[in-house]
Formats: sequence, C-alpha cells, structure tokens
Amino acid sequence: MENKMKWTYKAEGLKIKDDEDMLRSSLKKKEKRGAKIKKEWGDRSKNIVEKMQKWQDKRRKNIQH
Repeated sequence: MENKMKWTYKAEGLKIKDDEDMLRSSLKKKEKRGAKIKKEWGDRSKNIVEKMQKWQDKRRKNIQH
C-alpha cells in the first residue's frame, strides 16, 4: 500500500519528504534563522532607542541654553 501511494505521489509531481536526516537538518536551519532574525531585530530596536535618547538629550540641552 505504501509503495503504491509513493508512486501516485510521484505521478502527480509531488515530492515525498521522508528522509529524517534532511528533515532534521532543515528544522535546525529554520530555528537558527529564526534566532538570527530575532537577534537582529533586538539590535535594531536597541539602536533606535539609543538614537531617540541622544536626540532628546540634545533637545533638552538646546532648550536650557
């Protein structure tokens, strides 16, 4: 039954994803990519906050003088 199902999938042009090593490595790759994006977003947010703080400090200094 399983062999027949594989042939019907191939006949329809669908890919069979049953290689455990490939699935495991693609999952690990996806998790690493997610962590990298999350880190980059955190860095970007931190830079924006620092930039806004510098702008506010400069504004306060100019208002005092």
